[in-house]
Amino acid sequence: MDKLTGSVRVFARAKPEDKLEIVKSIQRQGQVAAMTGDGVNDAPALNQADIGVAMGIQGTEVAKGASDMILTDDNFCSIVAAVEKGRAIYAGIQKFVAFIMSVHIAEVMQIFICIVVGIPVMRTPLQILFLILVTDLPPSIALGVEPGEANILKMRPRPKDEPIVLNWPLGDTLLS
Repeated sequence: MDKLTGSVRVFARAKPEDKLEIVKSIQRQGQVAAMTGDGVNDAPALNQADIGVAMGIQGTEVAKGASDMILTDDNFCSIVAAVEKGRAIYAGIQKFVAFIMSVHIAEVMQIFICIVVGIPVMRTPLQILFLILVTDLPPSIALGVEPGEANILKMRPRPKDEPIVLNWPLGDTLLS
């Protein structure tokens, strides 16, 4: 089964007993397994899959309960739209975190140097709060909600164990 799932990307009209084995085989290979289904016989594979997707109109309550996502319109194009939106949100969060960390690392370094050298800290807590609220918040929100890149669906899926915070060059440099 592992050889078959290593070369085939989409399985259709599989027998209920094969569905769970297909999902487990894909997961053994370190890949993300997504499974769509609408019946009671799909429930074990929907539950085992990393992303179980049930049909909302024709799907049974058992399939919906075993799933992570329910297609309210039973349209497979909705899955593609959800992946695109999810990737755009993830990229926005990465930009937001990178911006916040890069801005605040400079502020923390300034306070740390003042303490080490023995001079008074140049900013009061109220000034630091003001800087965060007035100068950091608007750009952070703008980075977090900007639309995704046009080719976001053509990008390779990210590894499951990829950290969200340290996936930028400055983070790797600072921690090495």
